[in-house]
Amino acid sequence: MPSCSLILSFCSVLLALHVFSCLSDRNSTFELVTYNLGLVPGFIPHYKARKEASRPVLANLSADLLCLQELWLQQDILDMVHATKSQYPYYHSLVSIGTPGQPVPIPQSPPCQGGVFTAFLQCLNTSCRSLRSQLLPLSGCSIIFCGSYMSGLSQQCINCFSFSLKVLSSDMIDQRVQECSLTPTDNYASTHGLLLLSKHPLKNKTSHSYHSNLNYVELLTRGYLAAEVNGLGPIVCTHLTTALLSSYFGPPEFTTYEQLHENETQQLLHTFPANRDGTPPILIGDFNHGPQSVRLVAEFPASHEMMLQSGYSSPYMNEVGLCTWCSQNPLTGNTSKPSVVDHVYVTNETAVSVSGVKRILDNNAAVFGLPISDHYGVQLTYTFQSSTLEAPNIGRSLSVTVWVLITATILQWLM
Repeated sequence: MPSCSLILSFCSVLLALHVFSCLSDRNSTFELVTYNLGLVPGFIPHYKARKEASRPVLANLSADLLCLQELWLQQDILDMVHATKSQYPYYHSLVSIGTPGQPVPIPQSPPCQGGVFTAFLQCLNTSCRSLRSQLLPLSGCSIIFCGSYMSGLSQQCINCFSFSLKVLSSDMIDQRVQECSLTPTDNYASTHGLLLLSKHPLKNKTSHSYHSNLNYVELLTRGYLAAEVNGLGPIVCTHLTTALLSSYFGPPEFTTYEQLHENETQQLLHTFPANRDGTPPILIGDFNHGPQSVRLVAEFPASHEMMLQSGYSSPYMNEVGLCTWCSQNPLTGNTSKPSVVDHVYVTNETAVSVSGVKRILDNNAAVFGLPISDHYGVQLTYTFQSSTLEAPNIGRSLSVTVWVLITATILQWLM
């Protein structure tokens, strides 16, 4: 007959097997996409047509998460969320008002008003009207000649006056005065131009402006959106600074665009280090930096090298290396220099694997013989393998316990 010690040993083995069943290697796999839509009214041709064409294309992508850049207007973000909600029901953005698919609510007052704005207009009339339209964007003229007045304007007013103006002319100034100082609108509130779309619930959603602590009003605010998905660490959607003008005009704490760009990169790496505890982060977006190669021109290469030295890698750069900002793209102009500035940065951990890396949305004849954007997109499949101790399932644990007790009772009866 079996001894009591044998029965207890048998039961212990059963319970141990149950505990080890809670230990599992779990693979979390996600399709990730980054795409700069280039929806800057007036700066890039066919803004409205490209905007309309982009929505069904993005809604039909085989992706789990999309990091989109350069949707600068609140209305464009709300419309994109509405158009893609059947495929991507979860989103994160800085838009805090309005309903997807509905017009942005109209506030009581226009974004630009008061004596400071009047003085700013007087400066524009004096310093900028006489310049020929092909020489200088209004944004550049505003900073060079009227920067002291701009510092007293709200960010929404600056955004309103900056958008929709690529080059300067008298009628454009009059148009902007009409819309920004006489027409109540909330469409120009700061959004960082970012939208994160997801098939999966987003939690711990945060955002950050890179230069919000500086006494400086930006022409285009830069920052990031961050969120988490079950099975995936922090995913950080961002768009870093580019050299808007040939001469540096930015926060006085820096003297070059290179310094400004490196500061933004350092902020990212400080908040989301590659060697952080737990599930590793993913940094995704238009970084406006990339290395030089036989086919590519470097853009802020020191910032890209900073990412690599910190434990991140760019699988697209390593495995594909085709330009994402390309001279053959009709929307960039023939003078542009090919570079890779759009990345999905992942950590070099052995638990992380990447496959299916490719350039997407690179059809140069998608809209009126033009591509959807002046950028091409990047897509990859990301897998993270984690060994986790699952919390025991109560129902399963009770079933196992009852089964062990019944088995022990039967063995004792057989004795």
